Amino acid sequence: MNDAGSFGRERHVPANDLLTINTTEKITTVHVHRDKLTAKYIGKGAHTHDVGVVRANGQLNKNVRIGYFELTVTRAEPSTTISIGLSTRLFPLNRHPGWEPNSFGYHSSDGKKYTNGSAQSFGSKYHTSDTVGCGVNYAKQHIFFTLNGSLIGIAFEKVNATQLIPTVGMHTTNESVKINFGQEPFAFDVAALIERENQEFQESVKRVPLDPLSVSNLVGDYLLHMGFLNSYKAFTHISSPVSNSPTASSSSSSSSIAFSCEDLEVSLAKRSEILHKIQKGEIDSAEQEINELAPDLLRPFDASLDPFTRTEDDEDSISPSSDLSLDFSASDDPQVLADNSLFLLRS
Repeated sequence: MNDAGSFGRERHVPANDLLTINTTEKITTVHVHRDKLTAKYIGKGAHTHDVGVVRANGQLNKNVRIGYFELTVTRAEPSTTISIGLSTRLFPLNRHPGWEPNSFGYHSSDGKKYTNGSAQSFGSKYHTSDTVGCGVNYAKQHIFFTLNGSLIGIAFEKVNATQLIPTVGMHTTNESVKINFGQEPFAFDVAALIERENQEFQESVKRVPLDPLSVSNLVGDYLLHMGFLNSYKAFTHISSPVSNSPTASSSSSSSSIAFSCEDLEVSLAKRSEILHKIQKGEIDSAEQEINELAPDLLRPFDASLDPFTRTEDDEDSISPSSDLSLDFSASDDPQVLADNSLFLLRS
């Protein structure tokens, strides 16, 4: 059993995002209690198109590997016909989940799983006091069901469940259910299942072979891009055994780690020097050095060369923003100038 505080409210869905029954969908054959979790079938159940369906007011939490909810049968008649599952927003609210396309259900009357109107043997029938659960493994794209805290098994595979909504159907007069979206502890230990899934994923990541040279290249390229010259020098010294290893020979020619050039160091040092001048407010001197190092960097913005310029024939295109043309004379604030130039120097 789970602790309601540690999983039901925190690990499954945030407390302020717990689902309830969608009471804006007016179903004449179902009475929903004021708690918005308990539902009772008040129809006659005379034909296959007067099923009473209630759905959640949203989708299961997709920010975790597994979305899950349960229902407890609070009253079932001898010929009980309750179903639990998932459906899309276009699903008709007078049919059991699984009877229509793009819906999936597990039915109490025969213990079978249903989808697209087709039934297959799956689990046991369920009755009064039984607790049934429906879960979605978003990572593995399958739907599973539980009964009284035990996993029955995977019912449907290769399912894109991102648009599916928890759905419950009833079809026998006076039968009722109480749905649990995490307001109370679940009978099934979903937290343990999520933990196992997370560990399995982590182990699969660990099994992916990593080329040490690729990692070194990535770090070195980042240091170069950011202009961290001293850090780059220290890192290349530490990682030099990697670039000289047998596995590095095939790609060392394209590696920034294996590349050492005086011109590169001079360029990075120059960029750092310009940045320091800007931070000290020596704008004219910095601008002169920028023009010497990169003559086109500070040239005026030419809207005619911008492919995203708004025209009269294209009102939806993106127009150039004055923010994209950095004018050093627009501000006397050294911090603003430093921020703008830092963007340019790191581009």
